[in-house]
Amino acid sequence: MDLLSEMATVTAAANFDTDSDCQILRKAMKGLGTDEKAIVDILANRSNAQRQELKVKFKASFGRDLVKDLKSELGGNFEDTVLAMMDLPAVFDARCLKKAMKGIGTDESVLIEIMCTRSKAQLAAMKAAYKAAFGKDLESALESETSGDFKRVLVGLCAGGRDEGTGVEEGKVQEDAEALMEAAKGLGTDESEFQRILVTRSPLHLRAVFKAYEQIAGKTIDDTINSEMGGSLRKAYSTIVGFFQHPMEFFADQLNKAMKGLGTDEDHLIRIIVSRSEIDLGGIKAAYALKYGKVLEGAIASECGGDFKNVLVTLTSATVTPAANFDKDHDTQALRKAMKGLGTDEQAIIDVLSSRSNAQRQELIIQFKSSYGRDLVKDLKSELGGHFEDAILALMERPHVYDAQCLKKAMKGLGTDEDTLIEIMCARNNAEIKAIKEAYKKEFKGDLEKALASETSGDFKRVLIGLCTAGRDETAAVNIEKVREDAMALQTAAKGFGTDESEFQRILVSRSKEHLKALFDEYEKLTGKAIEATIKSEMSGNLKTAYLTIVAFFRSPVQFYADQLQKAMKGVGTDERQLIRIIVSRCEVDLGHIKTAYTAKHGKSLAEAIKSETSGDFRKILIALVGSP
Repeated sequence: MDLLSEMATVTAAANFDTDSDCQILRKAMKGLGTDEKAIVDILANRSNAQRQELKVKFKASFGRDLVKDLKSELGGNFEDTVLAMMDLPAVFDARCLKKAMKGIGTDESVLIEIMCTRSKAQLAAMKAAYKAAFGKDLESALESETSGDFKRVLVGLCAGGRDEGTGVEEGKVQEDAEALMEAAKGLGTDESEFQRILVTRSPLHLRAVFKAYEQIAGKTIDDTINSEMGGSLRKAYSTIVGFFQHPMEFFADQLNKAMKGLGTDEDHLIRIIVSRSEIDLGGIKAAYALKYGKVLEGAIASECGGDFKNVLVTLTSATVTPAANFDKDHDTQALRKAMKGLGTDEQAIIDVLSSRSNAQRQELIIQFKSSYGRDLVKDLKSELGGHFEDAILALMERPHVYDAQCLKKAMKGLGTDEDTLIEIMCARNNAEIKAIKEAYKKEFKGDLEKALASETSGDFKRVLIGLCTAGRDETAAVNIEKVREDAMALQTAAKGFGTDESEFQRILVSRSKEHLKALFDEYEKLTGKAIEATIKSEMSGNLKTAYLTIVAFFRSPVQFYADQLQKAMKGVGTDERQLIRIIVSRCEVDLGHIKTAYTAKHGKSLAEAIKSETSGDFRKILIALVGSP
């Protein structure tokens, strides 16, 4: 894997629909008020390339400029973040550099952070973007705003002449280490030697040089830079060293610096989170947690507020994302080697499969068969066992196929696992339910609706069949009059002897997420009690559980899953199936948020809870998917 990339937290949305997204965005900004949550839900869960498509589609559909509309509707740090997300990465970098050089004084720290941490391709794109946006060469601008050795370093970086090869020659490493030591000897330091090496050598070569330098000089390269140089030049060289030695830790430190002490450097937060979210923010999160003993999302939540907090936390949410520089051939060789001959290298299997997205795992299945004429899933099944096998096989399935298999298993044999039916059917959107139905038909040659009808009865059966139709309204807009009307209808349905369950089904099964959230609040204002209290007092059994699940999920899906995980590990024994089902199904969606909610409510990290309730390779794969506390 490339030094400069490890794990993104924002990736391209599957089943991306520009028309649907644009309609939601337009509704969110049309008329009085703005639906900021709808804007966050769309833009923070789309890749930058997809956001560029939305700009084009929005103009084609409505004759309006999406960025201008966002700018007119939003404000403060939230506006700054959203507008940063709408820029191409190179354009955003160019704007940050321009802002750093604008007016009296120059923000050297911004120049250093950007210029010292971008690849050759990123620098070239940034220079082109700067010229296009501001009609001036970036190099000329840097020259006019800086001076001396610091200026020469920035101009050198701007040239984009860094070697990006992956080979390391020991002789050249030793030569460079000695040259740096010589340059720092005696009175004064030959900064030009530091520039020649630090600005032009490849990342891998530099890491080797830093090690060699420490061996021959008896101190780190950082020690030398700190003692021999000062001001912005020292910061620039320290940044290059820090970034190329430990890129994840470098940005983790930058984030901590932005939130440390009195006040928060919001520009710094925005710049790092937006610019790294599609590169290595997952790795940065892990480094932050390891070094500072707290979750990045939690730190952000404590320092920021409102919609600004929501968009930053959303950008950092997933725990498993597509691996950068994905190499199918290398991965399949590693998997084959792990299962070949006597014994199995379970750790190697965990290392590969837990750090690849589901789409990448599907590619590995095809590549494995092409390379070895063998079925990867069958090989895994024959080599593994117990709950570890269950977790790995769950990872290898497409999400909708895995859901279909879980539903089939819940209805197999004597008795029915209603809790599984409820969890899956109540917490999937229309597109997911349609995909599950198709997968169920293909896998089991049966109709999911008929299967549910044959295994359940009464009002509970009617709720599941209603959900199975995938007819829930999914618009983001909320009509307050309809909300009040529904609240009154539910109040009337629960009055007197008996409850009209059909009214609860009509509303809870068909209304949109945003409508339901507003409805729950309105119902409490109207009746003086929470909707959950009514459901608990008026209903029983699986019907009660189903409606409580719908309410909990639409109130807060993140909290719902955090509570489900706690339930799976509470008391005597652990529900391993539920653990697997939730962690596997949410690790590419919102498991980062779920972890934060779990810690906040239950006073310990999810990883710690899993460690105490599981063991062996099963524990290892779950922890790998969840991430360390």
